Amino acid sequence: NPLPNICIKALEAKIIYEEQVDSRQYFLGIYDDPDNQYQGEMSIDIDNKNTFIVGSSQYGKTNILQLLIRQIASKKKANEAQIYILDFGSLVLKNFEELCHVGGVVCPTDDEKLKNLFKLLLVVMPVDTPVPTLFVWPPAFPSYFLHT
Repeated sequence: NPLPNICIKALEAKIIYEEQVDSRQYFLGIYDDPDNQYQGEMSIDIDNKNTFIVGSSQYGKTNILQLLIRQIASKKKANEAQIYILDFGSLVLKNFEELCHVGGVVCPTDDEKLKNLFKLLLVVMPVDTPVPTLFVWPPAFPSYFLHT
């Protein structure tokens, strides 16, 4: 006889997105921790903490950013959240350019736009002011989240 219930249920193939009640938390997805026999939701608080997202190609960085941008736009008014996007990869994030929360999208060929963005950021967010920020960089190692 096989042992009953020694494994937890597999994650669903398709997970329906639902708006989160807690406006401080931004839902990233569901993760599976087989060592601890646990499946849980992964969310972050980018309003009060810095977040650094890194990962190799095809690890889902762009998907996470699309999800975060969508949640920010649905939870915040345009005067409460301003998003500046630097997309030097797939250019998928350029689709958010017309969103009222987005101040601009900088692509690899936008040298002048990049210079102007950093000038603006230095005025709006001086170097010595701690502010919540979201960064993405695609180095060649597995995905990690650094949330401080």
